Amino acid sequence: LEEFENGVITGNFYFKEIIEYSCQPGFELRGESFRECQADGVWSGVSPACIRLSCSIPIVINHGIISGTSYFFEDSVTYSCDPGYYLVGESVRICQS
Repeated sequence: LEEFENGVITGNFYFKEIIEYSCQPGFELRGESFRECQADGVWSGVSPACIRLSCSIPIVINHGIISGTSYFFEDSVTYSCDPGYYLVGESVRICQS
């Protein structure tokens, strides 16, 4: 089997056995989650991948600035205000799954 980054493979690696792929938090499985060991020792189907989740673009605030340009799982952005204005609420937002 190929290396399965950001995920886990569970099951047995014997003929007719089925393995299951799952992803770590913050990642989404792309492809089939199950594969079967065939008589020729090759696994059925194609190996899936775990893709890092992304968040929507942060809300722009009037008279403020957003620092941070990546919006994937566990990335953060920081809000700050223009001179003469003050921030109400948290200054940092973190992308969560």
